[in-house]
Amino acid sequence: MQWFFRVVKELNNENRWRMPDRIDRVM
Repeated sequence: MQWFFRVVKELNNENRWRMPDRIDRVM
């Protein structure tokens, strides 16, 4: 499941406005 979080983190960098701030902090 690490790869999943890694991909989510990369997507979060491109679409920060879509992801909540809480998820950005947790990652």
